Amino acid sequence: FRSSTFATALKDTGAGTGTFIKQGAGTLTVSNNLTLNTPTLYFDLSGSPAGANDKILMQGGLLTMTGAQNYVFNLLNQALGAGTYLLITGGTIVDWRVPLAR
Repeated sequence: FRSSTFATALKDTGAGTGTFIKQGAGTLTVSNNLTLNTPTLYFDLSGSPAGANDKILMQGGLLTMTGAQNYVFNLLNQALGAGTYLLITGGTIVDWRVPLAR
């Protein structure tokens, strides 16, 4: 991915916005900037933080988050295990003081 903007759902059509859909847990790797404009992000999460879980890995660039950040979790084992699930890693956060929608 080049510098991409994700809005409404986790998405990218190559032109900056669109829809990205993936089945099963895995890693979306972003090689540059990532902008999340009022997104709805869907994550498959296992019963362990170290297990097979969806995540976004930034290999540099800036993470910009604007508007309400909506997260939808599909619990693969019906419950989360103890620990910290890292959903987005890498990159430099520009501003993360945004409301989280539940």
